[in-house]
Amino acid sequence: MYQEGESAWGITFPDIAGCFAAADSFDEIQAKANEALSLWAEDSELPEPTSLEAIRLSHGDALADGATLMEVSYKP
Repeated sequence: MYQEGESAWGITFPDIAGCFAAADSFDEIQAKANEALSLWAEDSELPEPTSLEAIRLSHGDALADGATLMEVSYKP
């Protein structure tokens, strides 16, 4: 999850290339993430999620630059 300056909040899904969501406020990002996952799941099966520790290790540069990890509880 990330935000640059006054832009919208953005979230990407490391296990699902090309799937992303954006929201105007931090409070809306969970709902927007669920919406993006729901739309993705219409055409494809969602993969098993990578552990947060593995994501921390593989995305260290982005985290050092200010990105934040957020666990998303997908509810179809």
